Amino acid sequence: MLLTARLNNIRPLVNMLRTICFRPRALCAINASGLVFSVEEAQSIVAEAYLRTDLFATFNYNLALAREQRRARQNGADEESVDPDDTTYVSLPLDNLIECLMLFYGPSGGTAGGHSSGIQTTSAMLTGGNPMDLRGASTAHIAFNGLGSDFELMLEERGVISVCRLATFFPETPVNLDFGRSPVVQQLIIRSEWLRDAFNELDPSSEAVAIAISATAP
Repeated sequence: MLLTARLNNIRPLVNMLRTICFRPRALCAINASGLVFSVEEAQSIVAEAYLRTDLFATFNYNLALAREQRRARQNGADEESVDPDDTTYVSLPLDNLIECLMLFYGPSGGTAGGHSSGIQTTSAMLTGGNPMDLRGASTAHIAFNGLGSDFELMLEERGVISVCRLATFFPETPVNLDFGRSPVVQQLIIRSEWLRDAFNELDPSSEAVAIAISATAP
């Protein structure tokens, strides 16, 4: 198997995927560092959700099999001519993936413990660091055997098991939006809710938005 992984709690994963679900399909990049789900639109917007390996209870990526499959797709090319990128790309139906993950706790996606925020809280929920966060949580077993095979999910909650198999699609070339991060002129960190509220107050008929960042208050 190319990829096998287990999450002790899928709710933070669902919340992350929801934030990028503005297109029907997502590009999933699989490598030894974890999973990256990305969605792009009009070659100008790219949204990504990262799941590092330490957020999984178990994560196994068969690098040897990934290289073997890549050589086979390149018509038996020599080892030296194979793409050195040890990442497997696959396109997934994002809306269907979220729907499968939400089988056990309804369309609202609410958590038993209310709202949570912060990397430490999310990491603890994913890895099961706090047993109190796992009450009623669904455990997900993920399996994928390479391009052409289904993306398999086995969900379990309180002894009830459901198996979902999602058809996969051959990936398109990933969009590389290199904006040149160095030198960085300005950097701003803001709560996403505040930025969302600010954009909601703008005229939706406008074609462009100008953002000004200043060291002093306006």
